[in-house]
Amino acid sequence: MPGRFALGEKGEVKIKIGNRSGFNLHWEMFDGIPAGADAASLPWAGVIPRSGHAVVRYDAVIKERGICEFGNVFLRVSGWLGLWKMRIVMPMKTQSKVYPNYARVLRLSLMATQSRQKQMGIVRKSRAGSSKDFHQLRDYRQGDSLSQIDWKSTSRRLQLISRDYQEQRNQQIIFLLDGGRRMRSIDGDLPHFDHCLNALLLVAYVALRQGDHVAVQSFGGTDRWLSPVRGNHAISTILNHLYDAETTTSPSDFSEAVEKVMMRNRRRALVIVMTNLRGEDSHEIIPALRILQSRHLVLLASLHEGVMRDALEKPVGNFAMA
Repeated sequence: MPGRFALGEKGEVKIKIGNRSGFNLHWEMFDGIPAGADAASLPWAGVIPRSGHAVVRYDAVIKERGICEFGNVFLRVSGWLGLWKMRIVMPMKTQSKVYPNYARVLRLSLMATQSRQKQMGIVRKSRAGSSKDFHQLRDYRQGDSLSQIDWKSTSRRLQLISRDYQEQRNQQIIFLLDGGRRMRSIDGDLPHFDHCLNALLLVAYVALRQGDHVAVQSFGGTDRWLSPVRGNHAISTILNHLYDAETTTSPSDFSEAVEKVMMRNRRRALVIVMTNLRGEDSHEIIPALRILQSRHLVLLASLHEGVMRDALEKPVGNFAMA
């Protein structure tokens, strides 16, 4: 049994069945997979020789995050001629954790290891950073400002020398994750909340790989705070923090969420607000974002139901469709 599953991804389960009898027997097996899970290759059937064993492998797809429980294993044994059958229940209840879909993060990590950055969509560009983090000295180029000229180096070399600056590292990214009732909307096979978690993991992985800190604050009937973490290993910390996060039936209080972020993080950061907005929310979220902007850089990511978009784009053929 794997220690963890990725939501919506195949995970291999192995069961070893032994035949201690002195006869070749026909076996049928069905594992007690969690409710709502898929296992296309179950039930399994086969012949196990006398005093032998068989290792049954099948792929399980779990569709709910959190703790999943596999129940008992059900076996049905029949003789070689089929004159008798016996039912056996093996008490093998086990639990596993179901994480947000980290399979994409693993694929991204593999591409990064193989330096396949073009496939990842990453294009390196040499651009002047707006910060004042010194990078190197270089010859003066037309268009450099006077503030970039290093006058001491210029006097020593008797030619103009400019300072090069780079983008600041060691920055902070805070995900403000909405867990209110609107995030329960289903789009495809997953709720909006799970789509946000999958996107959060990808952005967090890229940020951690670049040396930045990542923090997570949930709101909307829940208050879970993950203090800023850093390093490639920190993606596991984020996974363990989020794997059992659930939505609630409470409305989303943006003002309260902003107040908690301002209180818990004094340092300037990029705050990514992940939510599902409607037109009537503007009177509440705009003042909250203005408070947030007084200290932080803010990015608002709002999800919309695909069903509503498809309905709006669908041509109207008759009065009833209108």
